[in-house]
Amino acid sequence: MLLYLRGTLPKDINSFEINLEGGGDLAVHFNPRFSDGRGVVLNTRENGEWQAEEKVNAMPFRKGESFELVFNVTSEGYQVNVDGRELHMYKHRVPLEQVTDLVIVGDVLVQTINIIMDQEVIPGYPGPEDEQGLIQEYPGPGDVSSTPLSKAIDGGLKPGTSLYFQGKVHSEINRFHINLEAGSDIAMHFKVNFKYTELLAFNTLLNRGWQIEEKLGQMPFRKGQDFDLLISDTLKGYQVIVNGCMIHMYKHRIPLDRVTSLTVGGDVSVKSIAIIKGSTGDEVGGGSWYNWRFLPMMDEQPIYNPPIPYTRMIPGGLTPMKTIAFSGRVLPDAEWIVFNFNVSSSGDLALHFNPRLNEGSVVRNSYLRGTWGAEERDVKFNPFRQGRYFEILIRCETQKLMFFGNGKHMFDFYHRFQPFTKIDTLHISGGVQLSHILL
Repeated sequence: MLLYLRGTLPKDINSFEINLEGGGDLAVHFNPRFSDGRGVVLNTRENGEWQAEEKVNAMPFRKGESFELVFNVTSEGYQVNVDGRELHMYKHRVPLEQVTDLVIVGDVLVQTINIIMDQEVIPGYPGPEDEQGLIQEYPGPGDVSSTPLSKAIDGGLKPGTSLYFQGKVHSEINRFHINLEAGSDIAMHFKVNFKYTELLAFNTLLNRGWQIEEKLGQMPFRKGQDFDLLISDTLKGYQVIVNGCMIHMYKHRIPLDRVTSLTVGGDVSVKSIAIIKGSTGDEVGGGSWYNWRFLPMMDEQPIYNPPIPYTRMIPGGLTPMKTIAFSGRVLPDAEWIVFNFNVSSSGDLALHFNPRLNEGSVVRNSYLRGTWGAEERDVKFNPFRQGRYFEILIRCETQKLMFFGNGKHMFDFYHRFQPFTKIDTLHISGGVQLSHILL
């Protein structure tokens, strides 16, 4: 589980508190103090008694500035991240299942609180062990179609389904729209308007009447530029994610299972549309996409649709507590894919990550000082299937790299090359079409 908070501090702040409570106890007392030595204090109060304080001398918050704070709940404790950087690991002192309340007090303005569940199972729909992957695709990868276009959604929409669009906004644009249709009704009308003022808007057409419009001030689309758009269908509504960033949650006004088609119109070209069955979590919807924005990445700018083969330097080399993210599609006739992590200064191959489609295996190895090491093949989960979409997160830790596929833990690869911070080059080749890399 992730607990995500976004807020702003006043310029005259003294302190604020974030408390995780339950049963009269205080499992986590998170207390940034500006007037008392400029640090962050964490503690637990159990049976009315305070325990030993843990103090972080660094102050990651700034007066008068906004922040993003994540409590990542693990079996060990609470991993606290501020603005994409790990601050502290606070080990459990009170059983996790006792925590039932979140309390925030002090000099802070909170704009957003999200509690993000990992692969929550919904009765009547596939669980985490069911296959994920491509249901429909239109047109073929790399094709470009002018609008308007219409596409039926076989079987209608269900929670956990994702609609993934790759497209390009015309240089001379007035507007474009995407509609999710339920017969003569429109469950979600997503409008992008450039004509008079830049505007995003959502609405529903029900019984031939438009409902109350929801407008957004931000504009993630740019004239003449490519974009990735993910509409993730959850129990609550449609999570809309543009170029890796969530922009809106549009709550259902028409039952999801009534939606049987989509249309795209206006000044936009569509490269591909994919309908993907994914994780069925209430908040997360389509797998790990939504979680990317809460993980500290190697760099801030994603790379879209890179050509294969593809080579890129990793700025600063691998760094502890950072994450590399990929999304893409295995080609229907693929036999293998290779992700190589190299050391440019020595020529060593620190990690050879090799999904072999003809074997159904995922091989890992290293080539150090002119010699191959021992192969590793055991995996808990293999997301690589011919013709299927996948999402990969690679989490760098001090002793190992942790690999996650479609939101599930695949395996760990312990560092063989030291110092691993010198691993600074990524090379990708084989039968794959990548849509998104975040380094």
